[in-house]
Amino acid sequence: MQKKVIIFEGFGSAGKTTLIKKLKNDLENEFRIEVLDNTHPKYASILFTDNEEVSINKSKSLYFCFRWTRLFLFLNSIINSDSDLFFFDRGLLTNYIYGKEDRVPDYMLEELVNYFINTIKEKNLIYKTVFVDCDLEVANARCTSRENIDIDRKIRRNKMFAPYLKNVSDYYFIKDLAVIDASDTVLKEYERLIQFIKE
Repeated sequence: MQKKVIIFEGFGSAGKTTLIKKLKNDLENEFRIEVLDNTHPKYASILFTDNEEVSINKSKSLYFCFRWTRLFLFLNSIINSDSDLFFFDRGLLTNYIYGKEDRVPDYMLEELVNYFINTIKEKNLIYKTVFVDCDLEVANARCTSRENIDIDRKIRRNKMFAPYLKNVSDYYFIKDLAVIDASDTVLKEYERLIQFIKE
C-alpha cells in the first residue's frame, strides 16, 4: 500500500487534535497509523525542555529551524516506518506562516517548501491536507475553556494566523485539500473526511 501523509492545519483549538484522535480510533482496524506531533517521544524533549537556559522557544530563529527540521525528520521516520497512514498535527502551512511572520526571505521559504514537496514525490508518498475550519472567535473561546495551556500565547498565534487562513486553497503547495467545518461540536462532514483519507 502506498503510504499516505495527512497534515491537519487550522487555528489553535479548532479541533485538530481531537479530530486526529477520533480518526485514529475509527481507522486503526484498516490502517497502521502513526501520529506525528509535538508529543512524539523522539522530539518532545527537544522543544519542551524544562531547562530554561536552553529553551529554543526563546529564539525565533532556533524555533523556526526546529520546526522545519522536525518536519523533515518526520518524513524520514515515515520512509523507514512499517505504518501506512501518518497524521501530522500541523506541518507545511504552519511552518510557512511562521516563516512569513518572522520575515524569512521568500526564496528560503520556497526552497524549504519545494524540497518537502519533491521529497514526497520522490518517495512515492500520497500527501493531503485537512484544513479544520473554525471561526476565530470560536477557536479563541475554546482556548479559554482548556487547562494547562498558555491561553494568551495561543490567542495571539490565532490572531497572527487569521490573514493566512482565509484562502488556504490558494497556496501553490496545497493541492489535495479537504476543508472541514469544525465550528460546531458535531462534525457533519466526518464521513466525507473519512472518504477523503481513504481515496
